Formats: sequence, structure tokens, C-alpha cells
Amino acid sequence: MSIGEGVLGSGDCEVGRGLAGLRVLPLPEILTGPLSGMYDPQGAGKVLFVVFAAMAEVEREFIHERTLAGLDTAAANGNHGGRPPAIDGDMLAVALRRRAEESVTAIAKHLGVGRSTLYRTLAAYDEAAATTDAPWIAAPRVVPPDNRR
Repeated sequence: MSIGEGVLGSGDCEVGRGLAGLRVLPLPEILTGPLSGMYDPQGAGKVLFVVFAAMAEVEREFIHERTLAGLDTAAANGNHGGRPPAIDGDMLAVALRRRAEESVTAIAKHLGVGRSTLYRTLAAYDEAAATTDAPWIAAPRVVPPDNRR
């Protein structure tokens, strides 16, 4: 066997069965173009690819750092990526007012959003209201049915 060849076992070949089921196949060429056939898996070729791999890893780290710095800069300028929320503050206020008297399905249909979206938003609101002492997140005021205007 020479450089550029590999060993492949047949389907029924297991360890300890002998060499009868083994075939010698050419390895795929790693480099193409003007550098075709220049790779040597020992010595200088191996060192060259280790150096290329290290340079690629360092460049990937630089890209990651620059991406995070760009995201931080954008966030400082008020630009946050991602999809805008389906339910804004006004829609949430309407949902909170109607929650005591209507089903979530009816409220979601009125607002034009899905039930699961409304359930998630209401759950997030309830969790924030329970864990925060902020005055702007308060339990919704529920007016009894006989005193409504």
C-alpha cells in the first residue's frame, strides 16, 4: 500500500476474521486545482494543514467577537433583532380587561392573534406581575358585572 490509498473492509468483515475481506481503495483527493496532489499526510503537509486549521479557528473567534460587538452596539442604539411582538401594550390592555368576562378564544379572535400567542403573553404578564413590585405591572381591575357602564 502506498500514500494516497486506504483500506476498506467488506460488509461481513469483522475484527479477527483475517485480511481476506479487505480491499485497497484510493483515498479522495483533498486538494484540487493547482495544488492537486501536493498534500503529504506526513511531515510538512501535516504541519501546513495544522497551521491552516489554527488560522481558521482564530478567524472564527474574531468573527464571533465582531458579531457580538455589533449586536451590543445595535442594542445600545435601540435596535433589537428578531420578530416584533404579536401583541403590543394596547392589545394586552384590551385582553386583560376582557379576560374576566370572555374566553381566551374569543379575545384572541377579536385581537386577530392565535390562542397560544395570547396564552403565552398572559402567562408572561401574570409571572411578571407576581415577581415584580413595579407599579406599572399591577393586577387588572375587574369590575363586577352589575356595576359596568
